Amino acid sequence: MEKTQTGRRARCAVLAGPGSLAIGEREFPAASPDGVLLAVEVCGVCRTDRKAFHMGQRDLVFPRVLGHEIVGHLLDVGSAVVGFEVGERVQVFPGVACGSCEYCQHGIDNLCDKMQIIGFHLDGGFSELLSLSGDILQSGILNKVPEGLDSRTASLAEPLACSLNMLKRLSLQQAETVVVFGAGPLGVLTSQLARVRGAERIVIVEPMAARRALSTRLADLSLDFDNNTASAIMDFSHGRGADVVLPCCPGNDAFQMGLEVAAKRGQIGFFSGLTDASDIGNSALNHVHYRELSLVGAYGCSSTDDREALELLATGQVGMADLPTRDISWPELPEVLFTLDPFEHVFTFFYPTPKELEL
Repeated sequence: MEKTQTGRRARCAVLAGPGSLAIGEREFPAASPDGVLLAVEVCGVCRTDRKAFHMGQRDLVFPRVLGHEIVGHLLDVGSAVVGFEVGERVQVFPGVACGSCEYCQHGIDNLCDKMQIIGFHLDGGFSELLSLSGDILQSGILNKVPEGLDSRTASLAEPLACSLNMLKRLSLQQAETVVVFGAGPLGVLTSQLARVRGAERIVIVEPMAARRALSTRLADLSLDFDNNTASAIMDFSHGRGADVVLPCCPGNDAFQMGLEVAAKRGQIGFFSGLTDASDIGNSALNHVHYRELSLVGAYGCSSTDDREALELLATGQVGMADLPTRDISWPELPEVLFTLDPFEHVFTFFYPTPKELEL
């Protein structure tokens, strides 16, 4: 990587607008006295990144370097930065909250009205380097990676934290039947976390045959998504239905079926925004009324959730579960972002720096 008098030149992928991605170089200055310069080791690629590439996203501001599941090592640390040293591995919590509003003061900084998100409002991890200024660092976004935890597993902290935020808002008690729609990264992590938090019986619904076959190691029952799914869930729960339903996919059909198979006074955790253009019909929503369902929303995760998720990964309670992964670098990044179709592998990790940077 070429050094200049003021910093380093490094590759990054800049999204100028939907579908318009340019891989080039830019100069990254040396760390300011209260900032750091991070060498990105790995950045997870999630469906939200792919959606942002195609159609933008509510919080996305162009032009932007995407990527928010970031782990790297500190290449340069400002003289005024306390608690971190050059060479340390860190996981980056992507939410930059104000720290002073009512939500931040109550520990729910994911709802901060002034929230800035790395990879959406601010440049993210599809880059060899990431510069973080003092005003960003003061929100506490850097977490040291625990010794013994590999970097790509550590990059799952943010999506796992989103699952954790959701499940904290629900009541999971032993012997409950939990139905998870989708066996992608979010569904896989959520299923494991639900088990850790006390769910006894887990059903995973997944239309893709390869992922459905893989999900059998995490679920008590794995089902296709078809005309027989609802009846199979009811049979499995002895006609009662699911105590907790977790749609981990953006389709209306899964959300509507979740309403149909929920038990009386069951809970639906809504933390994967719907992307279908069609509306949810009144007949579906009437299930909430007639069966006294609780529809509980969750958005993203707090900084506390993120730190807790990192610890769960470090202790091995949740992880990749030996599920297939794909490691990519610069040549494959546009190809991976281009498709919205689910992959047969579960996790995708982007490595912008295939060889270790010279400190």
